[in-house]
Amino acid sequence: MAIKAFAKQIDPDALLVIAGGYDTRVKENVEHYDELVSLAKDLKVIEKVVFLRSISNDMRLLLLENT
Repeated sequence: MAIKAFAKQIDPDALLVIAGGYDTRVKENVEHYDELVSLAKDLKVIEKVVFLRSISNDMRLLLLENT
């Protein structure tokens, strides 16, 4: 939903950051990531979507503090 909503926004300088846990050994993680990348490409916003996989707690806090 976030990527679809982001694709409809009008701010040309906006970026969408999607961050979370990711484990290449978990098939569902890999499939879901691939689906999200594909959706961002289809909606022509891939260059404005940043995927941060398996971020540290420090990075998570930094992102939350700077939203």
